[in-house]
Amino acid sequence: MVFGLGGVYTEALSDIAMVPVDAGREEIRAAVAGTKLGAVLRSPRRKSQHAFDAFVDVVVKLAAFAWSAGPRLEAVDINPLIVRGDEVTGVDALVVAG
Repeated sequence: MVFGLGGVYTEALSDIAMVPVDAGREEIRAAVAGTKLGAVLRSPRRKSQHAFDAFVDVVVKLAAFAWSAGPRLEAVDINPLIVRGDEVTGVDALVVAG
């Protein structure tokens, strides 16, 4: 799984994280924390201090979905994933069956 700030930030900052689909919550949490995305989600200027955990929860659930689908799933692309407070919304998604 690959995640980061996305869009022009991906190229401008060269800042993404990758974890295997079978990564556990702590591995995913550490990967997010090591990115600029993690810094933005944990910023004290955010209205909610739960944004980071809400994002990690979504990635954990997506990993569980991908793992359970196995080889039947080739790819999932959610772009953008908007985080407002502790609410995470996927605006557009593409799911490719294998």
